[in-house]
Parts: sequence; C-alpha cells; structure tokens
Amino acid sequence: MGNLERSGINTETVKLVRDHYTSVYGTEKEDSPDSSRTTLRRHLRSISENLSSSDYVLDLGAGRQIFEKNYTQAYGEPNFNFVTLDVAHITYGKLLSRSKNQHVRASGDHLPFADESIAVVVSSMALDFMPKEVVNELFRVMEPNARALITLHHRDLVDSKLDSFKRRGRLGVGKARVKNFFEYLKQNDVLFGSSEQIDTLFEESGFIVSNVQLASDLHDKWWNVDLQKKSRALLEAEKAAKQRTTCDHKAGGEINQ
Repeated sequence: MGNLERSGINTETVKLVRDHYTSVYGTEKEDSPDSSRTTLRRHLRSISENLSSSDYVLDLGAGRQIFEKNYTQAYGEPNFNFVTLDVAHITYGKLLSRSKNQHVRASGDHLPFADESIAVVVSSMALDFMPKEVVNELFRVMEPNARALITLHHRDLVDSKLDSFKRRGRLGVGKARVKNFFEYLKQNDVLFGSSEQIDTLFEESGFIVSNVQLASDLHDKWWNVDLQKKSRALLEAEKAAKQRTTCDHKAGGEINQ
C-alpha cells in the first residue's frame, strides 16, 4: 500500500463488535439499508471529480465491500483507489470486490495508515459501533481539507431490533449473538439520538461538521453526516492562538505573584 502504511502500530480489536460482524458476514444477508448506501454513493460521486489516481478513499467498516461493488456497478471503475477496512474476520472469498480493492482487517481505534494519507473517508452504518478513539484516528489519517461522508444509526434502532427478537422467541446461536450485541448497545447508550450529540463528538476532535441530516425508509432511521478536516492553515492558526493563550495565562500568573 505504499505510503499508506503506518508501521509500529499494534492493531487491537474490539471483541464484541468483531465477533458480532464475523457472525453476520458469515451467515446473515443483512447489511445497511439500500437507500442509505445509495445516498452515500451519490455523495461520493459528486466530489470524485476532485480526486485522482493517487488518492485513497477509505471505507471504514466496509464489511464485504458491498459499497465498492455497488459504486462500480453504478459508475464504472473509479478515478481513485478504494481501500476497505473492517474488524471482522472476513475470508478473502467473501469479499465482493476483492480483485480490485485492498482490504485491511483492523479496529477503528488504531487505523494502520500514515498521517494525512487519506483523501476521503466513507463509512456506512459502522463508525458508531467503534470505540470513540476512531474519531481522533480519522482526523490523524485524513489529509487537510479531506471530506468524511458517514451514515450513523439512529438510537431508535436498538429498541426496534430488541423487540423483533422478543417476538421471535427462541433464537439460534447466530441470532442470539446479534441480540447480545444490541443489548450491549442499549446498556451503554452507544447510538445517537440527536444531531447535537453528533456535532459535539466531531467538533471536539477538530472537524467542521458541514451537515447532519436525519433520514429514514420504511424500516430504518439513520443520520447522514458530512464532515471536513480543517485546512492546514486553519489548524496552524488555531495552534498558534492556543499557544498565545497559554503564554498569556502564564504571564498573568507571574505578574499576580
């Protein structure tokens, strides 16, 4: 992967999420809603004219590469490079776009990529299942001005899924694992119920939140989120301002003494 590689990283996995999605990708047909992936696909297409053959688009929590398969079917071969990442154990044969796109197994809280090496990030119903450190990791690996196009589950998903499991009664091993996963989400209040929560999470890590929009279809509800990493000039200006403030506070303390 050339200059994408970041050496010295001991990539850790989150066992609960890894085991859940290993089971899902191995036995289940379910994935994110088609309409949410369609919106994400069109959004990426709309900004792809600014990308080149040397640019990398990271699909974070890519699963079996269904997004990449759909994108190529809709628009042909992209003018950029996809690299897909997922924490689950997915055999090479189950990857839907394996011959065209690089795939990495890793956890979102330790992305195995160099600083400022990613031009665009896409993530379909995955980032909110990752440790919170993933936001800082995204900021690190994204180029200045880079965009992140993300869909996030709405909090209502948890109760609707758990209700469906109650109606089914006895569950097989695979469904029981899925049920345990959603119980974990509920107990730990993982998912987002408001746009303000999303704004706070990303703005605290230095992102510009360009848009947060609630969307739904007949079965699911989710958030469409458009982020941008600040320009290098803006980041440097903010760093300088912070340093000046620190110096002023120190100077003020010395005067008071």
